[in-house]
Amino acid sequence: MEAKYSIERAQPEHLHTLPEIERHAAALFEGWSVPKSVLEDSTSIEDFATAQAAGLLWVAVSPQHQPVGFALSEYTKFIGKKIATKSSLKAPRP
Repeated sequence: MEAKYSIERAQPEHLHTLPEIERHAAALFEGWSVPKSVLEDSTSIEDFATAQAAGLLWVAVSPQHQPVGFALSEYTKFIGKKIATKSSLKAPRP
């Protein structure tokens, strides 16, 4: 039977797991020529909470409803009647 993962808007209870997911995603780049900040910096819980409250944070959840990845968007500007955003995707934790 195939596991069913889903994508949903992040909820406050998801936030505490996201820094760990971000660290695991960054670790996948060790040994690559990437800026040191990619390996060392992480998003604060406060920034995740702000994004979640604004509807700019989504999580991939396992069949057990545990976050395994996330997408964080940032508002950048209006283009005509549309809002432009930029997003960063973080890999699932191992």
